[in-house]
Amino acid sequence: MYAIIDLETTGGQPANDRITELAIFVHDGQQVVDSYTTLVNPGRAIPPFITQLTGITNDMVADAPRFHEVARRVVEMTEGCVFVAHNVRFDYSFLKKEFADLGYNYSRKTLCTVRLSRSLIPGQPSYSLGKLCQNIGIPLSGRHRAAGDAEATAILFERLLRITQESDAAEAVADTLARVDALAPAGRKPDDTATEKKPSPRRVAAMAQAIKTALLPPLITPEKVAALPQETGVYYFHNEAGEVIYVGKSINIYKRIQQHFAVDVKSRKSLDFKNSIADITYELTGSELVALLYESHLIKQ
Repeated sequence: MYAIIDLETTGGQPANDRITELAIFVHDGQQVVDSYTTLVNPGRAIPPFITQLTGITNDMVADAPRFHEVARRVVEMTEGCVFVAHNVRFDYSFLKKEFADLGYNYSRKTLCTVRLSRSLIPGQPSYSLGKLCQNIGIPLSGRHRAAGDAEATAILFERLLRITQESDAAEAVADTLARVDALAPAGRKPDDTATEKKPSPRRVAAMAQAIKTALLPPLITPEKVAALPQETGVYYFHNEAGEVIYVGKSINIYKRIQQHFAVDVKSRKSLDFKNSIADITYELTGSELVALLYESHLIKQ
């Protein structure tokens, strides 16, 4: 699961500024399944230039809830989700600071759609949200308002997911992220001139793992998939009752099953099937022909 988030703030520094609006779109890898948007009273005046940019006035937030009043909702909606944002460091830093002020250590895995876009949609003149959406045909209404920006980020994220799904998912992401530029410095919204640095191998691996984990059926752990052999054989999907619900064969069981879970599920029936997979077993056959014959025999049983 993913929580696609956008914030509007009184300025660009988490240490000194505060949130004025937040939007959360919870995404299951196929579609948005829940959303929440609210203005937030920052407890301080909104600078005129911020009002000019966002349209959010002091009067609009005067009766809005303070952050501590919406904090529980934020925690609950993002629990177990990968935190996704367009320049995730900006939004994540602000939320961590707001929670820290409440004495709570807010921690989530993160994904940045700026970084992924640079890698998976190369050659764009700009990777700011507005210009990128315009250039690749994503509608963006309510620019510099949390809901509008979060909705556009969700559409962009779906496109990026489809690209990763068409290119062996996590492996492709790990390979491309190894060459992508780093996040803009904390406290800055993204633009195409931001100071950048190469991400560490650990960060690359963490982001690739986040995508891989989120694409798995809910009852299948990353450890289960990682333990599969890269050898020829027949594999089985089982439901929670232990019944075999699918039989397949491959010359590389590990890679084939990763491809299964990276497929863009387009129907409720397919999604229900994916969600019903509770276990994976296999039998090594040594050759593709034996695997094919064995698979055919099992399917006929």
